[in-house]
Amino acid sequence: MKKHTFKVSLLAAAVGLAAGSAMATELRIDGFANIVAGQMISDSEDGSLYGYDEDLSFSPETNYGIQFRGDLDDGLSITGQIVGRGNEDYDAKVTWAYLTYEISDELSLKAGRSRVPYFMYSDFLDIGYAYHWIRPPQAVYDLGFENQDGITLDYLTEIGDWSSRVTVMVGRSDSDVDLDGDGTNESRIRILNQVGGAWSVNYDWFTARIAYFTSRVDIPVDDLATLSQGIKDYDAGLALAVPGYQAGTLDDTADKVVYDQDMAQFAGIGFSADYDNIIAVAEYTQVRIDDAPLEDRDTWYISAGYRINQFTVFGTYEKYNYNAKTDEVEKFANAAPITGVPALDGARAGILAGLPDVFSGEKDSEGMGIGVRYNFHPSAAIKVELNQLDNKTDNTKPQSIAVATNIVF
Repeated sequence: MKKHTFKVSLLAAAVGLAAGSAMATELRIDGFANIVAGQMISDSEDGSLYGYDEDLSFSPETNYGIQFRGDLDDGLSITGQIVGRGNEDYDAKVTWAYLTYEISDELSLKAGRSRVPYFMYSDFLDIGYAYHWIRPPQAVYDLGFENQDGITLDYLTEIGDWSSRVTVMVGRSDSDVDLDGDGTNESRIRILNQVGGAWSVNYDWFTARIAYFTSRVDIPVDDLATLSQGIKDYDAGLALAVPGYQAGTLDDTADKVVYDQDMAQFAGIGFSADYDNIIAVAEYTQVRIDDAPLEDRDTWYISAGYRINQFTVFGTYEKYNYNAKTDEVEKFANAAPITGVPALDGARAGILAGLPDVFSGEKDSEGMGIGVRYNFHPSAAIKVELNQLDNKTDNTKPQSIAVATNIVF
């Protein structure tokens, strides 16, 4: 059988580390570090990007990681990865811990905690050395969660001159997510019964992929739970006070203001090309959560670069399109009658005042970035990147600059 051109081992694949074959030793240790300094260069009224403010800071994006891989012979291995992040006080956390069994040269089974292949760069998302940016475009990559506990099946084969990799996953995850994207509203998110996969094909300098996942999403938010119960209590009051009003009319709205094991779908498509001195990559994603407050999200980016000896100059354009479910406010207003009863009409007014905040995720923004990468060492690179986000929704234009040193070992 032909040797697969797909690179499966995370660090050896993405970075090309030459630390020796994992099959030749009982334990292999690889690692990475991303030392990133950045700050905002726009007015403070324009807001923040990537966690930076007007003062130079290292903590928002600096991180380190160590991966351990133990070969247990006869196709069995165990992998663990520990990552520490500056925005979490560099506390070391286990991000991967899984057992792999190679059923055949083409098929492998993985069980434990591992990365979900939502994106083109999911396998080496934390390894800055593996891509030309300081961080992948956040329009697409800022999903809020990356890993899951479950079972993964990988199938690698050749289709003519093309290499093919199919990944199928089943599992769940529990993680903290920033609901507003500004660090002020974090909650625990549970991704339940996640099922899906990704298919990548590669021919020489060209790679294309698709991904699709479904799951149930549960996010306990006290304020939303209180609002939901308030709508149900108001509905019960209407049923008692208004002749002909049917109890349960507002249950649909009450259900949609909370995240209670709601059906979610993620879909993505992407391509990358690395031809001679030219590199190009683009991805498009959709995120939908039925019967929940989260807006419908359509995001994409395109990036291109050109290598000149040890330097790579690049530019990126990214697009955020979040469509808020504002029609839910109108649906409630039409379904909830004005009764002339002060207590009921006061409750109606209070709910109508709160609903726009719940369904307020409208976002129409575009981001632009330019930068340069310098490979000053076989295992290290320096990058400088300037970014701007044009928020058309609130007419702000935050700008940031960052310098990064990416190291692998």
